[in-house]
Amino acid sequence: MPLLLVMLYCGRQFRVNWKQQAPGWERRAWIYAVPAAVSFAALAFIPMNLG
Repeated sequence: MPLLLVMLYCGRQFRVNWKQQAPGWERRAWIYAVPAAVSFAALAFIPMNLG
């Protein structure tokens, strides 16, 4: 569940930074894109045993 929340929050912040394109937006976009991509990959490719 925490991975899903990280992916949703970071993905949303990435999109906001991309749309606004304020000064320094590229660095902030990378800061949010990396955790979003890692959490997506973990959710997609790591098997989760729920019990």
